[in-house]
Amino acid sequence: MPESSPRLTALKLLSRIERDGAFSNLALNALPEDSGLSIRDRRFVWALVCGVTERRLTLEYFIRRHCEKMPKGKVLSLLRMGFYQLYYMDTVPQSAAVNETVELAKTVGEPHAAGFVNAVMRAASKVSPSVPVGTDVNAMSVRYSVTTGLVKSLIRDYGKTAAEGILNASFRGQDVLTVRVNTLKTTPETLAKIWAEHQIKSEPGPLPGSLRAQGGVNPTALPGFEDGLFHVQDFSSQLCCLLLNPKPGDRVLDACAAPGGKSFTMAELMENRGEITAAELRENRIGLIESGARRLGLHIINATARDSSLPWEEEMKTSGDGENGLRRREPPGLTDTFQARLKDKILCDVPCSGFGILRKKPEIRYKNVTLLDTLPEIQYRILRESSALLGVGGRLIYSTCTLRREENENVCLKFLKENPHFAPLPIARDLEKYGMKHAKTDKAENMSSLLPQDNQTDGFFIAGFQRN
Repeated sequence: MPESSPRLTALKLLSRIERDGAFSNLALNALPEDSGLSIRDRRFVWALVCGVTERRLTLEYFIRRHCEKMPKGKVLSLLRMGFYQLYYMDTVPQSAAVNETVELAKTVGEPHAAGFVNAVMRAASKVSPSVPVGTDVNAMSVRYSVTTGLVKSLIRDYGKTAAEGILNASFRGQDVLTVRVNTLKTTPETLAKIWAEHQIKSEPGPLPGSLRAQGGVNPTALPGFEDGLFHVQDFSSQLCCLLLNPKPGDRVLDACAAPGGKSFTMAELMENRGEITAAELRENRIGLIESGARRLGLHIINATARDSSLPWEEEMKTSGDGENGLRRREPPGLTDTFQARLKDKILCDVPCSGFGILRKKPEIRYKNVTLLDTLPEIQYRILRESSALLGVGGRLIYSTCTLRREENENVCLKFLKENPHFAPLPIARDLEKYGMKHAKTDKAENMSSLLPQDNQTDGFFIAGFQRN
């Protein structure tokens, strides 16, 4: 089997994902253009790697039914790939799924296991796949290939029907690419025409300046990318920028900015006029924000390495007199000078468990929910410390790409209780204006969850606040 074989390439990538804990999307994007694979083969690799990763528990359930003892190592990886082709890839004939898996076993130095792999694959090819049915937690865990802890969490927060809808929508399905068009340089209609000339189908997205296109390719290779005509961004992330509603000339803080997508969208909404402080904890990711801003031609973004969960002891320098203002937690009266140093808008898109983006990062399906108990406190600190920079009348949006109430509603309710100088900012009407269905929390007009089965977006939470 040649080195450029798509199945061999997929096996190497899957091994790296499992061994190094790499995200599948990053591993796939790192696949070099000169790998010797055709565009068709590269799409096959994408489908196989993502499919095996997201269906891992289900595939192991199938494998276990055909083996007296569960295999390990390369043999298990080979069988996962083989079973996925057998049961989930209509474009692969059964004979090819069996024979290619056996040949791959020989290629990767497992000739002694080739007979075993052959026997298991042939036995599996003679039966139709069936998964446990019903709403039992273990059955749902196998059927949707997620941990039982995640199933319990979703059922507790949303009920069994909605939880099943969330999990059913968590698979990749048809590859779709969602982008925010750089409206400073072009329009969605013009970019769609450019793509059409290269046989790339697209259609308008649900939000102003958005497009939906065929996925399964590296977006950096698409026409218009190098010219800064677009950046990749889910509609839910674009939506929270629209709800923050930054205007030309505003001073904005993006408290957890990398890789920079929301800062880019806000800069475009601001017509490249004003100031955006893009704070990021990891200094090695500052370059991502800066290079993205350069590509898109956005010069109002100032990327800075900073832990937003810590107090902002020193306020930003004023552009006028150059003085440094020391930040007080609760100033008794905001003078005009002090007010001028504060932000008009703040976005806190905080680090989270990521359970709303299972279809994009399938490795998250296997996170241990009990290990995430420290997240809400970190999220609360980021919200509290960032809010101290907001001027009177200013708007703050808190968002996550998860659907756990511990990280969403509970954090926001605690913030309102302990920070009486902030009031809820209703967002339900704006969500409905953009055609987004949402699940409100206890009739709270300032908090909403976007469920993936309702909007064809990431699972996402948004809350709005205003300083009174």
